[in-house]
Amino acid sequence: MNRKLLAVAGTRPEIIKLAPILWELERRGLDYVWVWAGQHYDYNMSDVFLVQMDLPRPNYRLGISNASQIDQVTGIMLGLNQLLGKINPGLLIAVGDTNTVLATSLVASKRGIPFAHVEAGLRSFDRTMPEEINRTIADHLGTLLFAPSDRAKSNLLRENITKEIYITGNTVVDACVSMKQSANRFGRDFFRKTGITGKYILATIHRAGNTDDPMRLRRIMAAIEKITTETKVLFPVHPRTRKMMEQYGIKLASSNLIATDPLGYFEFLYSLENSQVVLTDSGGVQEEAFTLGVPCVTARDNTERPETVELGGNILVGTKVESIVTGVKWSLRHSLRIKERIKSASNPYGTGSAGKNIVKIIMSNWSL
Repeated sequence: MNRKLLAVAGTRPEIIKLAPILWELERRGLDYVWVWAGQHYDYNMSDVFLVQMDLPRPNYRLGISNASQIDQVTGIMLGLNQLLGKINPGLLIAVGDTNTVLATSLVASKRGIPFAHVEAGLRSFDRTMPEEINRTIADHLGTLLFAPSDRAKSNLLRENITKEIYITGNTVVDACVSMKQSANRFGRDFFRKTGITGKYILATIHRAGNTDDPMRLRRIMAAIEKITTETKVLFPVHPRTRKMMEQYGIKLASSNLIATDPLGYFEFLYSLENSQVVLTDSGGVQEEAFTLGVPCVTARDNTERPETVELGGNILVGTKVESIVTGVKWSLRHSLRIKERIKSASNPYGTGSAGKNIVKIIMSNWSL
């Protein structure tokens, strides 16, 4: 049987989280194929990360691009199915909770190919989130499940998933630890070119549940506008967020708002590490903020990273204007105490060896 591993990614976060696994495969000289699904089609959301993270170009690109959720899943499934007829790998692997992950797990199941899910067991317990459906299905179809934390493994066991579950930490921690030095160099250049000086908070808003709901998006942007009356806000605008803001006629005009195109990973890490507080709706940013010791305010009603809240590094504020503004002000006021809490806690998502752990487990199971 062909034991070649085939890795699939389709979004910016997936490149970041897949990178430590590919680094370890390269270090060990193992044969693998990796496929870019194209769910994120913007250069600043894809190719720039390949360059900065020193990754090889994908062997295959499915070119799904800007499509509806159903069309994305269907297109990735059709493209992968055709590709698998040529390659016949021994194991498929995908990271996270996107449409790319859902499609990969479904194709693997239908073709009888073992599937490894990285970031298994994360749960918000909110079935209105597309991501919750994607990761739950992927876990139930998985053969090897790589849980980032003890809590994630407990979630899997609670759902009567008792197959091969391994607590490995999260590869996003690996990426943070490995990229910090380069991020400092490139980030300083970015700040110098854009003229960013002094204290600021970082804001990242992209989740479909927020951007595709005009009321929620208007409230979040109104909160950001209010925050700029007291401090600068660096706001890298996700393509989907920009599109929906234009569609809803939402404009931000504060002189304290620094709106930019999406940032490369180096520039983003530097911006995050040097911010006073990050306001986000991203699951990955919650982990990255905790890893870098930055207070986090999450514009959601729930999170699949509850450890960050329990350990005092993150607060959930929902999407009401005053709740967001109050949460950011509170975090700014108590930022030193929050940073001390984070510093004194063990990172629940590991210390930066998840990629090595995952490849070692795959090798012991599949003789790559």
